[in-house]
Amino acid sequence: MRKIVAELFSSLDGVVAAPDQWHGPYHNAEMERDIQAGLAAADVMLLGRHTYQEHAGFWPIASGELADLMNGIDKVVFSTTLSEVGWRNSRLAAGDLAEEVARLKSQPGRDILITGSLTVVQSLLRVGLLDELRLLIDPVVVR
Repeated sequence: MRKIVAELFSSLDGVVAAPDQWHGPYHNAEMERDIQAGLAAADVMLLGRHTYQEHAGFWPIASGELADLMNGIDKVVFSTTLSEVGWRNSRLAAGDLAEEVARLKSQPGRDILITGSLTVVQSLLRVGLLDELRLLIDPVVVR
């Protein structure tokens, strides 16, 4: 059975929200290799609306190996407000988050990856569907 794997940027004091405000200076080649490895091991990515909109505004015009992986992977977007998604290989989730993820998990394939999307991660933790949580820790205290 496939694994559901979440990757989140975290500060030393455990802050995972709004990494766009503090993560940038700590993004380096080693972290990029870890992110690429996670993407290469997956064939589906789950995204919440906010993370989807951030990624869809950046990755389609980016270049390089990481951009190729981000643009090439199938993406399932969980949103109650979006009516369509335009980023290549993206689709809106068909129903309830837990039902959709359980269905995806039961299908053959590689890992199912979540990047960011804290609300999705929290929801999956509550219903026991998250198999692995990877924290990419930055050497900064946010609070």
